[in-house]
Amino acid sequence: MIPTYLVSKVAREQVTVCLSGTGADELFSGYDRYKEFFILQRLNQLPPAVKYLIDRGIDATNLFSNSDKLRKLQSFLQDRLPDSTLYTMLFSYMYRNKNEGFDLNSVMEQYQTHFKYKNPLENLLNLDLNTYIPDCLLVKEDRASLGVSLEARVPFLDHEFAEFTTRIPPHLKLYKGKNKYILKKTFKDILPQPVFNRNKMGFGVPLVHYFRKELKTYAEDIIFDTQHREHFDPRLVRNLWDRHQSGKSDYSRIFWSIIMFKLWHQTWLT
Repeated sequence: MIPTYLVSKVAREQVTVCLSGTGADELFSGYDRYKEFFILQRLNQLPPAVKYLIDRGIDATNLFSNSDKLRKLQSFLQDRLPDSTLYTMLFSYMYRNKNEGFDLNSVMEQYQTHFKYKNPLENLLNLDLNTYIPDCLLVKEDRASLGVSLEARVPFLDHEFAEFTTRIPPHLKLYKGKNKYILKKTFKDILPQPVFNRNKMGFGVPLVHYFRKELKTYAEDIIFDTQHREHFDPRLVRNLWDRHQSGKSDYSRIFWSIIMFKLWHQTWLT
């Protein structure tokens, strides 16, 4: 929200209407998580004995590396899981190890309805198109742009164009590990080479850094305030905070959620 708001504020100094690229990643397979899903799918479908050996190998490796990524990888080495569960676990900032997470049964039914195609990639794109875009991206963009009286248009989500993209074969969207393959081929001779060849960049607030540096004291005062303490396990939160401060782990999203929850309670329920 904050980066989008700041960009909208700068744009409003020059224009009243702007174009946004929202939707291109979800229509043309632009996120790395789509590639990662297929790796995790194959990993989850390995024979139990092979998964056991990999799991033990990660435990041994983590005696020295203590890697969050390897621990999260272990969460996919359990019994064979449906695609909708695998993708939700990958997308979630939970499941950082094989013992962490929450019961997905409560949310699987609504997600499972979007997994109705034979091709797995079509299911992933369909889920994001029906949930992530309307429930997150468009809400964020509308609030950030309208907050500065800027009207943001989303041409990729024109309903006729979006419907057309669903008829494009999935292998032309993710081709030999190349994201947005057909979209990039379309604009190869139009976009400047530095833009065309640039690596994909995130557009978020560096909370990992802020919670260790500039906003550390501010965050601590809110997170460890005794008010609403009954909603959180203080020992668990302290353990996560210490791991985050040590640089071993990134729990910034969890801390941000706690802060937002407490600020919301203080604003509306007191």
